[in-house]
Amino acid sequence: MNIHTSTSLHKLFDIASQNIKDEFNSIKDPFYSPQIVFRNPQIQRWFKIEYAKKFGIAINIESQQIESCISALLDAMNDKIISRADVLFKIFAEMSNLTDGEYFNYINAKEEGRKKRLCSVVSQLADIIYDYPLTFPELWSAWRNGKYYFDDSNKKAKRIEKAQKKLFDSIFSDGVFTGTEELIRRAKNNQSLKKRLNTTIHLFATDDEGVIFHPALIQISSILNINLYLPISYDSGKNHSELEFEKRDLFLIQKVAEAYPDSKVIFNSSDICSSAGNNHFLLSTLEKGRGENTGDRIRFVAAPSIVREVETLANYLFYRFSKDKTLKPHEVGIICTDTIRYADVLKSVFSRRGAEIPFAQVGIARESDYYSAVIKLLELPGLNYTRAEVVALLSNKCFSARFNISESEIVSIKNLICELGIFRFLDATSRKKANAEELKEFTWQQGLMRLRLGKIMEPRPLEETAQKISYKELVPFETEDETVVLKLNYILSLLFKELEQISNCRLTPKMWAEKLKRLASIFLTLPEENILEESASTKMIRLLDEWNQASEERIKLGIEEVTYFLRDKLNYLALGTKRIFVDGVAVGNMETLHGVPFRVLCILGLDEDSFPSNEKKLEPDLSSESLIDNKSTYELRDYSRLAHSIRNAGDYLYLSYTCRDLQSDREIFPSAAVAEILHSIFPWDGKFVQVPISPYSIRYLGDEADKFPDIFGVFRKEDFEVIKVLNLPQEQTVLTEADVNKSMSQESKKIYISWLKDFLNNPVEGLLRSRLEINEHYEEKEDSALLDFEPFEVESRIKHELVENAVRVSLNELNKIDDEKFIERLRNRTEILYSNFRSASKTPAGFFARFSFLDIMNEVESRIAGLLENKNVYETPVDMVFGNVSRSGLKKMCSEKKYQLSALEFLTSDNQKMFLEGTIPSFFQYKDHSMTVAFSWRKQSNSIIESNILDSLLGFIALKASGNKTLADQLDINLLCPDKMKKYSFCITNESAGGYMDNLIRSYETASWNDFLPWDALLDKTFYKKVFKSDLVYSQESYRELLIELIYEKYEKSARTPMLLILNLNVPSDALSRFMLLVKPLLEWSGIDV
Repeated sequence: MNIHTSTSLHKLFDIASQNIKDEFNSIKDPFYSPQIVFRNPQIQRWFKIEYAKKFGIAINIESQQIESCISALLDAMNDKIISRADVLFKIFAEMSNLTDGEYFNYINAKEEGRKKRLCSVVSQLADIIYDYPLTFPELWSAWRNGKYYFDDSNKKAKRIEKAQKKLFDSIFSDGVFTGTEELIRRAKNNQSLKKRLNTTIHLFATDDEGVIFHPALIQISSILNINLYLPISYDSGKNHSELEFEKRDLFLIQKVAEAYPDSKVIFNSSDICSSAGNNHFLLSTLEKGRGENTGDRIRFVAAPSIVREVETLANYLFYRFSKDKTLKPHEVGIICTDTIRYADVLKSVFSRRGAEIPFAQVGIARESDYYSAVIKLLELPGLNYTRAEVVALLSNKCFSARFNISESEIVSIKNLICELGIFRFLDATSRKKANAEELKEFTWQQGLMRLRLGKIMEPRPLEETAQKISYKELVPFETEDETVVLKLNYILSLLFKELEQISNCRLTPKMWAEKLKRLASIFLTLPEENILEESASTKMIRLLDEWNQASEERIKLGIEEVTYFLRDKLNYLALGTKRIFVDGVAVGNMETLHGVPFRVLCILGLDEDSFPSNEKKLEPDLSSESLIDNKSTYELRDYSRLAHSIRNAGDYLYLSYTCRDLQSDREIFPSAAVAEILHSIFPWDGKFVQVPISPYSIRYLGDEADKFPDIFGVFRKEDFEVIKVLNLPQEQTVLTEADVNKSMSQESKKIYISWLKDFLNNPVEGLLRSRLEINEHYEEKEDSALLDFEPFEVESRIKHELVENAVRVSLNELNKIDDEKFIERLRNRTEILYSNFRSASKTPAGFFARFSFLDIMNEVESRIAGLLENKNVYETPVDMVFGNVSRSGLKKMCSEKKYQLSALEFLTSDNQKMFLEGTIPSFFQYKDHSMTVAFSWRKQSNSIIESNILDSLLGFIALKASGNKTLADQLDINLLCPDKMKKYSFCITNESAGGYMDNLIRSYETASWNDFLPWDALLDKTFYKKVFKSDLVYSQESYRELLIELIYEKYEKSARTPMLLILNLNVPSDALSRFMLLVKPLLEWSGIDV
């Protein structure tokens, strides 16, 4: 279509500017807006090539013509009648081939004159593009925080005020529910609730007539941090396969989820409670402080997607490990109805090794015009759309008519955007002014990368010391069997022998594909007996480097990529394709794990589609021992295997299924066969736990995971490492000779080759090429923009600089001190590096950077050890990684008084900039609006460093406090002051050797103390007492009570504004000035008032 010949657009542009007609003569594409084409060469190429391909239009315009068109159009935007919104929406109408009549009928404008119609257009479109219609969550956020962030603040504030009054007048009207004042009074005065803070309250807001919206919900939740339990009623007379939510229940779920985006909303199916008993139940629950969970032994969970299903399972297991200290990983079994479907998701969620999770349940059609259009829309520069606004635009009739979008596709993309956790686009400029709470959410840039690839991209750890890699390190299990290593060596030798033949060629993607076919054929035909004795480790590195240099596409395929690829895939080769292991937890299917008496048995995928009840017939009687005795002669069917497994479950039984198809929005029901088995074995009450769809993922949020709505409690990232503490070597399964032989079968070889082919083809398809483009783009940015990029870049950057600086600082000390002092200094350096890494890991950037501190220190040691000659490097306490704390190591450190934390040398002038710009801003960018950030320092008695600024940042104190100036003054008097230390047990001192351990304990306690990390899983009370002086011994409970009392006795009504505590402990004025000069710009850049 030629825009110039369009009658409708003539009407638009004649009013705007006569000169713009000539400029638009060369534009052939009707989809045109000032946001699409700027002076960016990449955008210009995309406009000419991609849209020409999409619409089948030949576009022949030069960059200069495009720029002149843009200039003319932007000048026209200043017209008093025609708005930018008018032009954009009219172009959408032209794309949909709408006539003038259809267009104006659509916007409800009358044909009474051109000027009146166009003014109506501007008025209608202002609500769509500019003013952003208010949603319930927006109203809630504005009412709760007292602030709202909009460009047009005056106009928006009036609309908010008017809508708020109408909304809350209707919610809090008298007569809706009795006893509201009494509920709120008891909630305010209940001391037990104030001390717990993590209280869960069951709010049964149902009556005989149906669900009502309880008026006390909002007021109570504003006073306390409450988990809301809302029952979903159902007809108990129905079969379990016929359970359905009624429309009124779904409406309540939607409204409550929107009204409480920061709460953990739990939907439990339950019997209807009469309205007469509601008040009594609510009041009694408030008196108790926490409602008791029923049916704790058997839990049937319905999750909206496979990823959420496995994440919920992970939370459940971590909860069990924290509650039961005797539970071991080998006593937990996970049975999957479809191991292929769940394998990658299980590995990513549990082992956290960065497996890529295909969005199989979403079923993205990459060739679909609709999804392509969505991707193009998200790529538009300068947009600052919310998720709701983008969905609204996708639902626009003009847009859907142009791309022929069905209602099911609109539902599909809504679910996809929600599941990807995309909220708001934030560039470097808008981040400074944006609401702090928004900074925890994924940007459109990050979500777009995952959307384009159809995957959730988790960071893949990188090996910095490729030369140290041995084949034993590639074996995914503990073994001394030389046969396994030799066979693995044999496989790799054949692989790299073929790579050597093609390494000198300049390969195109097509040539590389052909070589892979040849490689696969040669690999499968060579005899298995020819085990090569020559190690291929050096050859592997050399050949890969040569291949990278010779590749025409210059796609970097490093040794670390191949290493982690092999390490992941060899799990299947070594243990068989039907059974995998996740941190010592057995994972398998019905055939491999049925009947094993696990203490905690978890079965996934029990939906009617995967486990249809009409195909599962009960063979022998469940009470018959033939299920166990006659395995060799009787082939157990899946139904009998399931019954056998459930019958042998130990302490807990966990069942789950995916209840929803994210693509079609079709509801999936649980298998009726499962309910039949449960009723025949256990007195099961038939209750299902419904997990709500949530944009939050515990794998991405880190310390902010308390915003994650889930049913088993929320754990910090340190809790994920508790399971590793329990995963002792003697508890791991030992492979038998049969397993080893099976791993080298012809079938396994074929699987291995297919994996290798897919892995090496990924760069050709754009995966690693996309990473290269991002990395090149990253080099043009400053360090302060670190969080604009994908996690693997943050990971590589932080790890590299931590290692380099640690090595540099340590080497500088070699010529100054003797052996004994060097050992002590090296140990101090380990503590310093660990302390700073702990600070970095508290941020989402550090949460993404899941490289191991052990790996960093091993590399530091290896580099230094080569320069020490005969000096013995002292064994550093590198086992203190996240929650993986060695009790003996920490106790030893506490008992040795000579060790003292001193981090100033680490923050030398060379690396201060890196640390402060790379780590501290990332902490502030993701600050919670309800968090209080405090820096602490002390005056050094050592004359050498007394004149320096501070003894570095000893750590971040993130108190879950209602921040205001009065509280700041209160803490300023008592916190970190030696003469006031007796009053508060969370004071810090570095005057003794226990200073470092104070920091460590404080980081566990105060960083996210509302999570109630189980202390016994990490540190016992005996150790806790050793850390503090004798007159400062407080129990864990006393500590919480002091802090909670301080906050809630005087500051019930939260101001919820960010602030910074500056605690002056007789620091020299020049040192304080230099410190503020260094930190103040960073704080202002992060949006914090100093």
